[in-house]
Amino acid sequence: KLSGFQFKGASDFKLMNRTAVDAWLKMRERNVFFRGMTVWMGFTTVQIPFEVAPRSAGRSTWSILKRLKLALIGITAFSSFPLHLVTFAGAVFLGLSVILGVETLYLKLAGQAVSGFATVILLELIIGSFLMISLGIIGEYLARIYEEVKGRPRYIVAESIESDLQSRQR
Repeated sequence: KLSGFQFKGASDFKLMNRTAVDAWLKMRERNVFFRGMTVWMGFTTVQIPFEVAPRSAGRSTWSILKRLKLALIGITAFSSFPLHLVTFAGAVFLGLSVILGVETLYLKLAGQAVSGFATVILLELIIGSFLMISLGIIGEYLARIYEEVKGRPRYIVAESIESDLQSRQR
């Protein structure tokens, strides 16, 4: 859901035609999330339901840690949502610090101010909020650079149709 792609039922076990395999081989990424890349390529897919038989021997080597790492790769390879989350959290904290600042100012003018403590907390909230927003903005730039470095093609041609004009030019 974080990536904008539908990975429901996605698996590492796939049958692919030659066009899809050739498109896959043109990808230059090193940290590959196979399930996501095959969905990203955009070829028509068909899911064939099957039941997984119980293991005949041994145990799965996919520990919880390995599964979490796979999830992290999947999220970071296809989404900049965590970066948006940092920016959003910074904006929320900034809003809360403004509300707290207004409240502190009101209490000061009403003669009920808490000495020193509110000012320190308020300054920390404001500075922290600006830092979070700044990190989010820097993260957005890094996400754009990451998209370019991956070197994915802008589009993949699944099929080309040759016109009469093109065949005469050859």
